[in-house]
Amino acid sequence: MVAQDMPSENLSAGEAKLYDRQLRLWGVEAQQKLRTTNVLIAGMSAIGAEVAKNIVLTGVYSVTIMDHRKLSKDDLPGQFLCPVDKIGENRASSSLNRLAALNPNVKVSADERNVIGVEDIFFHNFGIVCLIDYPFEVASKIDAACTANRISFLAADCFGSFGYMFSNLGENFKCHTENETLQKDGTITKDIKHHEVSFKTFDLCLPFSKNNENCTLSKKAKQNKVLVLALVKKLVQEKYGDSGSVDSEVLVDTVLEVGAKYGIEENDLPFELLCDAHFDQSKGIAEVCAVVGGVIGQEIIKIASRNHLPFNNFFSYSAIESNATVIELYSAIESNATVIEL
Repeated sequence: MVAQDMPSENLSAGEAKLYDRQLRLWGVEAQQKLRTTNVLIAGMSAIGAEVAKNIVLTGVYSVTIMDHRKLSKDDLPGQFLCPVDKIGENRASSSLNRLAALNPNVKVSADERNVIGVEDIFFHNFGIVCLIDYPFEVASKIDAACTANRISFLAADCFGSFGYMFSNLGENFKCHTENETLQKDGTITKDIKHHEVSFKTFDLCLPFSKNNENCTLSKKAKQNKVLVLALVKKLVQEKYGDSGSVDSEVLVDTVLEVGAKYGIEENDLPFELLCDAHFDQSKGIAEVCAVVGGVIGQEIIKIASRNHLPFNNFFSYSAIESNATVIELYSAIESNATVIEL
């Protein structure tokens, strides 16, 4: 990561006052690491707005928001960083003023280019790259560029009542956890445990890209309805475009096709979640974007501070089932699933 004009790690008195609450949560050392972190958020949909807001408020060094797409009525009200009068203008640039106003200590910039067209060297400017609402082949390409340069990579999407986040933090991601215990004599002891976690690439884990269409899914992955719906969305968009307006018969046929292709039992296929109110391929509802964006924000804090174990490596959320799950995806092993409370 290129780090030009980076501040010293010591917090100023003003910063200590501004970040007082979070200093109590994760400590001075974690905050010092945050303030030297550069983050790229590519894709300023409703989730992108949530992630950008959360990260700027934490006090990282810089946030670059990137998007080539124009703001539309469909982006609102979830994309709260863009004023209504900016409809028809670039989403990244339209988000800049409101985002920058949240925390003047953070350098915020907008890039109107399409992330697909930038060269790999561009990503060297960042320690964390978060890609939102892009085709799976694009995620595969950028994940490969980040992996080659030891840059943490996150990919996320929301569609209707569902959302997910994939993370690849490299083969040897090191972090620590701290636990404090109140002893009988009134003293507090701190137990620090160090961890080294192995993450796998996008292509190794998921049958989303053309580079790995033969990837097999574990039993837990096949039972994850959000993951299955993400595959359904991919196939529908490949066949019918990005509008998301296809009839129920097409959706049912696509679900059956996904089930046959990846060996998913019919009882595990999410037919009941295909109604228009639930499965909107064009965008996620604002409340779901807020949940997924909040989780991504927490994960970026963990990654930057190396404080607490990050999710490894697929987080999914279903508002219909009020269910959030973390699955470790890797085609060569049986995944573990953890249901979490938000």
